[in-house]
Parts: sequence; structure tokens; C-alpha cells
Amino acid sequence: MATFLLIRGMEPVEVEASYNLVRHRINQALTGTNQDGSKAEDVVRNRPLHKISFKTAEGGRIAIAPDHIIGVGSDVEKDEGGEEE
Repeated sequence: MATFLLIRGMEPVEVEASYNLVRHRINQALTGTNQDGSKAEDVVRNRPLHKISFKTAEGGRIAIAPDHIIGVGSDVEKDEGGEEE
């Protein structure tokens, strides 16, 4: 099972996190909210890269500016992993 980040100007990047977790963290960074849906503090909202940082399948890490993310993909029909990791 693989989850891919689709980033403008790059080939898809395979990450170790589940599809749901990746999608959830990207939505949090884009909307400036905490995990419970409340508005994040200004310090957190002004630093979205700490939310959009993932381990890659090759063992490295990647952090993406929210406006460069095109989408998230997975090679399985339905992700069984949930949002927690």
C-alpha cells in the first residue's frame, strides 16, 4: 500500500503515512485549524510546513508549501489505516 503526494513541478512522492492522515494534515494546514477543528493559534497558522512534513518511502523527509500541493493519491481502493498513526 502506497500513498503519494502530488506536488507541482515534481514527480509523485511516495510517503509512509496513510492516505487519510496525509489528507487530514494538508486540510489542517490549508484551513489553519487544529485537529479538533478549532482555529489554530497564529504561530501555528503561520508555520504550515510543520504540519505538511512527511517521511518518504526512501527514508528521507519532505515538507511542502501548501500552495504547491496538487493532491494526494493512493494505490488502494479504500484506506483501512484511519487518521491515527
